[in-house]
Amino acid sequence: KLIGCYEAELHDTLASLRSDYTAIIDVGCAEGYYAVGLARRYPGVSVYAFDSDPTARELCTEMAKLNDVSAQVKIGGTCDTEELARLPLKGALLFCDCEGYEIELLNPQLLPDLRDCDLLVELHDCFNPLITPTILERFALTHKATLIQTSPHRPEEYPAVQFLSESDQKLAVDDLRGFPLQWVFLASHVLRPENTP
Repeated sequence: KLIGCYEAELHDTLASLRSDYTAIIDVGCAEGYYAVGLARRYPGVSVYAFDSDPTARELCTEMAKLNDVSAQVKIGGTCDTEELARLPLKGALLFCDCEGYEIELLNPQLLPDLRDCDLLVELHDCFNPLITPTILERFALTHKATLIQTSPHRPEEYPAVQFLSESDQKLAVDDLRGFPLQWVFLASHVLRPENTP
């Protein structure tokens, strides 16, 4: 994370996000890497960050303080469909990395306002092989889906690690995933009527 290679496959997607989101919702915020980063990118926009792990919430709170966005970042525990329904989904960006719970949480039949927001979701098919096809099917009519594959990082692309041994360079740029994962960016047709099929 410190050298800029963490989940580098998301960099282009993050750079191309809309500039007018009405809220940012981060489910599975961990230490706040994305919640705080997005708060800095979208000053004045409320960021709702959730994690079931109390240590993660403490770290996110500290990261928000260190980055002067404490007033902007609201941190909560577990986020279920009832909690998500209370949030301002219309016009929002929903960032989701919740270790397989995405198949339970992201259900537009239970949360119709999901059609009015963009979603960036890590798909954990390692826990359930039905996650990707289910999520893609649920949002097929309301969103344009772009799958983003994870890939190994090349140490030679990161000058900050060049002083290390070859094995330490590889370790320094490794996201430490035991299996390949993918993300999906779901761009709402409601927010982009020109993209409606």
